[in-house]
Amino acid sequence: MGRLYPLDQVDQQSPAQSGELAVRLAHLHRAGYPVSPTWVISASVFEQGLQAVVAREPLLGDWPHLPWQPTPNAVAVHQSPQVLAQQLRRSLIRGPDLEVPWAVLVEAMATPIVRLIPSLWLGDDQPTVGITQLMGTQCCWANPQALRLAVQRLWASAVSGRCWAYWQRAAQPLSQLQLAIVVQPVVTTDVSGRLTRHGDDTGLQMVQGLPEGFQDSMPDHYEGRLTQIPPAAWRPGQQEQAYQPLDQPLDQPLLTDQASYCHGRAISETALAVVDPTVWQTLVGWATAIAVTEAQSFHWHWQWSRAHNAPIITQAWSWPFTPNPAQSRQRMVGERAQWLGRSASPGQVIAPALVLERDQPLPDQAHHHIVVAQQIAPDALPFLKTAVAIVCEQGGLACHGAILARELGIPAVVGIPGLTQQLQTGDQLHLDGDRGTIERIKAASPSGPPSSFTP
Repeated sequence: MGRLYPLDQVDQQSPAQSGELAVRLAHLHRAGYPVSPTWVISASVFEQGLQAVVAREPLLGDWPHLPWQPTPNAVAVHQSPQVLAQQLRRSLIRGPDLEVPWAVLVEAMATPIVRLIPSLWLGDDQPTVGITQLMGTQCCWANPQALRLAVQRLWASAVSGRCWAYWQRAAQPLSQLQLAIVVQPVVTTDVSGRLTRHGDDTGLQMVQGLPEGFQDSMPDHYEGRLTQIPPAAWRPGQQEQAYQPLDQPLDQPLLTDQASYCHGRAISETALAVVDPTVWQTLVGWATAIAVTEAQSFHWHWQWSRAHNAPIITQAWSWPFTPNPAQSRQRMVGERAQWLGRSASPGQVIAPALVLERDQPLPDQAHHHIVVAQQIAPDALPFLKTAVAIVCEQGGLACHGAILARELGIPAVVGIPGLTQQLQTGDQLHLDGDRGTIERIKAASPSGPPSSFTP
């Protein structure tokens, strides 16, 4: 499982390891749309950081459930969810050295400043654009120390005060959270914009310079049907400064405010005065094609400079979000079916499957089978002592199945929805807990053990 890879290798990873943003950008790039040069820091690096934090501070092991824990009385206020969340943020920022080839990333970016954008995965069909915008982005100088700090700062933003209410309302628990990071170069830009489509309605916004201009201006904007847009249809905005990246590094290793990585230039005209009208017509053409063939609703960020004839896409989301066929959790390797999940405990094993149906009483023993279940309860430990590996449809590194597997020293893979419906007891499996993959070597024979498995 790669920790760092370019956009054209996203298809080789599970969607959960790359996140929705990276998957959508890779799909657009593969379809021929111009996308900003992009590399992905895998969600496995986030998992590594969490494991190190929990190993050092076991009290934080229950972090996925913090938003739903009741606030205790004043006597135990030091253990309140809010206090523990603050402690988790500090621990993530002070996290361990990360096993990422930073020099490769620095060379690939080839710019003094880069932007880091969260690329989240909350489960199939769960859009992430809302929480991504709440988390924000990080910009830093392209050197290993700054990149490591920026990554850890972005991780900490996932449990910041701004995101707390979101997680409390979320239908999916934090144990489902996968957090990859998209890294892109920050370059001189004439116009930055956003395009949003819902049904037949389209919205376009744009400002001069870098997208930081959206923070202190009223952008030029258009709202209407997805058709050819005449210049008169635009509503002019108001912008006093346009931002561009600095050329020389400053002393700060991590840049957290605009003044640290870009400079403002006073302007008297808005983006409408400098942009080529063919730019938004090009965007409308792309959006029309996407709307016909794929998602009816989506949100893009784009940039344009005079050095290029066409805008480039920097961020992209769609609703509903479904992984592309090439990125499905199941794929065929020769004549064998293979599923991609999350590595929860290392090791490899070849053994028959024991598929547990929902609400099925546990057998007395697992008889050296690979236990496949929707989820594992804490009281399953005695039963699991005779298992050779564990697979859970639901959960992440902090789920009970993953914790029990590590305690027993057996391999485990988690996060493959619907697997219990695709396997049956007796299927011969190759489970790779290092890569997070499961391969069916041989299907159970019709006369083999029944799927309910009663030893």
